[in-house]
Amino acid sequence: MFDGARLWRETTIELGSGATFLGGEIVVFGRRARGERFASGFLREVWQVQRDGRLVWGDALHLDGDIAGIIDDPACFDGAAAFATMILAPAGRDPRSFLDCARTVQAASATDVVRSGVTVIAGLVVARWLAADAAALRHAYADLASHLRCDAMGLPPGLPRLWHV
Repeated sequence: MFDGARLWRETTIELGSGATFLGGEIVVFGRRARGERFASGFLREVWQVQRDGRLVWGDALHLDGDIAGIIDDPACFDGAAAFATMILAPAGRDPRSFLDCARTVQAASATDVVRSGVTVIAGLVVARWLAADAAALRHAYADLASHLRCDAMGLPPGLPRLWHV
């Protein structure tokens, strides 16, 4: 998000009863390499996950007004340069069975600039990150995404080619 940007994004995942989903988003507050922060503008980020036509989880972030103050507030983003959310909807498996390994992967990626957590809610595994360094957050996010692609979906533990562009 460059300073002054205005983004309203809504993501709805509609899953059938046997569907598995792994996805998420990383948001960087400003073009940090240019010394820029996202201090003014607008961000509305909405996630909804539906299974068999029924809403099972929703999340909304709305940043407007004193965005720099909100980002710097210790009760909000605590000065983070970036944040991320990852959602796993495993079909036919207890989502709690992924928690211990996900927490181990997050702990291995933890540094003094990356904070993270993972929980289960409404049949979903939801992981979050806050980081003072966007590149470190991307690395931590990629580590967990690679692990969950393998563990939950039976795919090779790599990332889609798009991540390497």
